[in-house]
Amino acid sequence: MDRIFSLVLVWIFVSYPAEAQKKPTRFNLTVNLTSGGTVSSSSGGISCPSICTATLNAGASITLTAAADPNAEFLGWADACGFAGTSATCTLTINQDTIVSASFLGGSGGGGSTESGGIPVGTEPNSLLYWNGVAWAELLPPADTRGQFTLKLIDGGLTWEGGCITGLAVGDPGPAGGTVIAINGDGCGGLEVAPDELFGPWATDEYCNHNHVGTQRAVGTGEENTQQIITLCDRNTAAYLASTYTHNGFSDWYLPSYEELRLVFNNRPLVPGLCDNPDANHRWYWSSSESSASWNALPLCCDPTSQWDVNKGVGFPVRPIRAF
Repeated sequence: MDRIFSLVLVWIFVSYPAEAQKKPTRFNLTVNLTSGGTVSSSSGGISCPSICTATLNAGASITLTAAADPNAEFLGWADACGFAGTSATCTLTINQDTIVSASFLGGSGGGGSTESGGIPVGTEPNSLLYWNGVAWAELLPPADTRGQFTLKLIDGGLTWEGGCITGLAVGDPGPAGGTVIAINGDGCGGLEVAPDELFGPWATDEYCNHNHVGTQRAVGTGEENTQQIITLCDRNTAAYLASTYTHNGFSDWYLPSYEELRLVFNNRPLVPGLCDNPDANHRWYWSSSESSASWNALPLCCDPTSQWDVNKGVGFPVRPIRAF
C-alpha cells in the first residue's frame, strides 16, 4: 500500500520595527509684506524687507513687530499671525515651517517712492490711486457724483466719463447734437430728440403685425419697448431703424414711447424739421407703443385734431430719442 505523506509548510512572519524618524529640530520662518512698512523680530535677525527669513530652533518663541513708514498705515497681520489683527506685535512659538504676512497702506514721504514701489496717500476721500507707468497718479472723484460713470484709459491716463449732465434747458442742443425735449426733475440729465428723420413701418412680419408685443406708453419705457420689438419682430421696423441710428458718434438712440413722443410734439417749435414735410404720410410719427388692437400701434399726428391708432404695417417718419 502506498504511503501518503502530508507536507505542512509553516510561514513565520517576523516584523522588525522601523527605526523611529528623527523629528526636525529647526524650522523656517518667512515674512511677506506689502510696501509701506517694515517687520522686525526679537530674535533670528528678521528685518524685512531686507531680511525676511530666519531658521529657528523648534519651540523657539519669537516676537514680530510691524512698523509703518511715514504717512503710511499698518493694516494688519495674516497667515500665522492672523490672530493678532492690527496689533503692532505678534508672538509665535515655532514648531513647524511658518509663514507670516503683514499689510500696509501708503508710502514714505507722502508721495511714495517709485523705486521702492510705495503707494502714496490720496488727497481726497474716494480718490483713485494708480500707477501710470512712471509714477503714482491720483484720479479725483467727479465733482457731481450723480449718474453712472465709466472709467476709461485715454492716452495713458485714467479719466471718468458719463455721470450727470447739468446746465441744459429744453430747446438747447443735446450732448449728441439733438434737441433737448425734457430735463429730469433733479436737473440731472434728460431726453434729446435726433435732428434727422427716418421712415418705415412699425412692423410688417406676421407675428408682430397681428399680436401684442407687450409695449408700454409711459415716459421712460421707450428704450425697453424698442428692445422688445427688436427681439420679437424682424428688422423691418421703426424700432430697428431708431436703434441703429448714429449721430455724432452716439448710437444709444431708441424709438420713443407714446408719452415720450408727446414730449417731442409739446416742444414742436423748438425741434428743427418736425412736421415740415407736407406729404400726408409724413404728417404722422411712430411711437414704440401699441394700441388696444393687436394689429395697430400709436403714432402722433402733426394735426392735433387727428389722433388715432394706425395699422402697424403703414410707413411713417421716425424721430429717435436718447437719454443723457
